[in-house]
Amino acid sequence: MRLKIAEEARKISSFLLERWRKGDLVPVRVVTHIDADGLSSGAVLSLALRRLGVPHHVTFVKYLSLTLLEELSNDDYPLNIFSDLGSGYIEDIKSTFKNRTVLILDHHMPNGRPGDGVLHLNPFDFGLNGDLDLSGAGVCYLLAREMCNGVPPHIPLVGALGDMQINRSGDLVGMNSSILNEAVSSGLVEVRRDIRLFGGPEYPLAAALERTVDPTIPGITGNSLAAVKLLEDLDIPVKKGDKWTTLEDLSEDKKKVLLNKLIERISSAGGDPKALLGRIYLLRREKRGSPLRDLRSFATVLNACGRVGAPYIGLFVAQGMRGEFVNRAFDLLSEYRRALMRYLGRFEKGELISRRGSILLVEGEGFVKDTIIGTLVSILSRNTRGVAFVIGYAETDHEMMKISIRKAASISSGVNLNDVAKKLGEAYGGRGGGHADAAGALIPAQKLKEFLEELIRSLETQTRI
Repeated sequence: MRLKIAEEARKISSFLLERWRKGDLVPVRVVTHIDADGLSSGAVLSLALRRLGVPHHVTFVKYLSLTLLEELSNDDYPLNIFSDLGSGYIEDIKSTFKNRTVLILDHHMPNGRPGDGVLHLNPFDFGLNGDLDLSGAGVCYLLAREMCNGVPPHIPLVGALGDMQINRSGDLVGMNSSILNEAVSSGLVEVRRDIRLFGGPEYPLAAALERTVDPTIPGITGNSLAAVKLLEDLDIPVKKGDKWTTLEDLSEDKKKVLLNKLIERISSAGGDPKALLGRIYLLRREKRGSPLRDLRSFATVLNACGRVGAPYIGLFVAQGMRGEFVNRAFDLLSEYRRALMRYLGRFEKGELISRRGSILLVEGEGFVKDTIIGTLVSILSRNTRGVAFVIGYAETDHEMMKISIRKAASISSGVNLNDVAKKLGEAYGGRGGGHADAAGALIPAQKLKEFLEELIRSLETQTRI
């Protein structure tokens, strides 16, 4: 299966390189998503196109819709590349981009058949699991690697980790594992097993505890004073001289004491403490103490840039630009974190949420930004006891409603959320899709109540808790 998708990437690469040598299919527009995987995808493609001397432009989108596709098709780019999105809109893309070449590089479940000028590279078409084996950035990397040298393999790993493409042991698997092996063998990435806190083991420990959102550490996340007090209670110094204490500074005994205390706090609030311990992936060329050194935290930084409204900053940082771009990215991360904590604080008070049996509803309309509702739903699905599914909604552009649906990690239900979201999204005048355990839909706002009732009924019917 891996050989077949690599062979297809080679064929697409040969086609593009031949056309570019003739001066055809330029300039190129890359249309990519604003989350960490989408920005990593755009970074991979933009780096490759730049190395090849191909003029191009990157367009960032929150989601695709028929209206947006029609707007994009009005611009006269002879080649449009969709990265980390597009597979659910193959037929619409074929109908709106007539007589032009389109390339879709995605890992979401396909809907439709390519052809009529539409090229398609997706792991699901080759018997691979796009939910786990390969991210959107990974698909882009397979193509970029065929087209040119010099695109670093850590970028698709950031995309995979941003999309939570890890198994229950916290490991990258499938083709993601192969890309990881490249990064490790080249000396670019180091893999360890440790406590997984924001920033990694070399980041100031008090700040790491306060800034770890997933899993949420009750009473500590978002509270710097409480994080400091926790360390003091455990007889762990916050600083030694002028140096902040890091996780790496702790003895194994102290690390076990800290881990046990964190497990106790998370378990008592119904969260999943297993997420605290696992493999961490360190970018060796980043300076110690930078949140970009830990690839999971790197993904959080990119996600913040996209969700807060400056995806181009995330793209530049993913491509290796530093200085003012990193400073701006860290400012955006702080803004993003404040927004998350504001929302989570209200949810802890029982505001803007309701329960329907084992289903948690996040009522974000008029309060939560449509770019952040999915992140909140994901966090709550992994940190709320007795929940099988979490559904959140927030209004977006053109009188539409963004719906995010997540399956709790503890549930082994056979429900495929991609299928549910696709079927109901289309039935209520919109579109839906995604992954088996995490999906979404975009529907007319006036259809929200009916959609939610049918969605809840469908999930309850298909699930035995």
